[in-house]
Amino acid sequence: LIGRVFRIWFPYLLVLAASAILFRQTFGHPVLGTVLAPTDWIVDMWHKYPLTLTDMLHEGFLLDMPDLIVLLPQSWTLSVELVLSLLLPVGLLLVDRGTSWVVFFSLLAIGLLGVSSFLLHFLLGLTIARYLVPIQGYLTAHALQRRLLLLVGLVFYTCATLVPKEWIGAQGVWMGTGLGAGMVLTFVLASERTQIVLSNPLLRQIGKVSYSTYLIHMAILICLIRIGWIANHRY
Repeated sequence: LIGRVFRIWFPYLLVLAASAILFRQTFGHPVLGTVLAPTDWIVDMWHKYPLTLTDMLHEGFLLDMPDLIVLLPQSWTLSVELVLSLLLPVGLLLVDRGTSWVVFFSLLAIGLLGVSSFLLHFLLGLTIARYLVPIQGYLTAHALQRRLLLLVGLVFYTCATLVPKEWIGAQGVWMGTGLGAGMVLTFVLASERTQIVLSNPLLRQIGKVSYSTYLIHMAILICLIRIGWIANHRY
C-alpha cells in the first residue's frame, strides 16, 4: 500500500506543482488561435476558471478531489485508482474465499456504500489472477477459444465506437471497455507468442513512461502547442 501511494501520489504532486506554475503564467493571457481550432473545453480550462492557492492544494489531495479539476483534469481517474487500490487487500481476502463473495460484497459496496463502480474492474483483475493457472491451462490447449476471447474482448473494448453512446450510456461504455480489457489481458496471459511480442524493449519503454505522459499531456496541449504556434508565425 505504501509503495502504491508513493508510485501514484508523489509524481502527481510534482506535475501538479509544475502545472500550477504554468497556469499562473497562462491565466489572463489571450488564447492564441491554431490552424486546427481548439475545442472550448481546452480553451476554457486554464483561462476561464481562476484558482487560489487553496484551490490548487485541494487538487493535490487525491482522496478528496474537487468537483471541478482544473490543473490536471484527467486526474479524476487517479483519485478512483488510489482509493480502490487501498481496498485491494480486502479484495484479495474475498476472492480467495470464492467468486460469490466477491460479487456479493462488490455489489454491496457499490449499491449501499457509494463506492465507485470501477471497483468491478479491480475485482475482475483479482479474479483473473486467482484463477490464472486453470485459465492458462484451458486456453493454451484450445487455440480457437483463445482467439475468440481476443475477438470478443476487442469488440467490448471498442464498444464506444461500435455502439451509439446513447444506447448504453457512459456507464455502459466504462463497464464494456473494462470487461474487454480483462478479456484481452486473459488472452495475453495464455499466449506465449503474444507475450514475446509485447516484451519488445521499445514497447516496455512506452509502458514505463506512460504514467508520466498521462500526467503532463494537459500542460503540453495548453502550453507547448501555444509556443509552437508563436514560433511558426514568427519564422
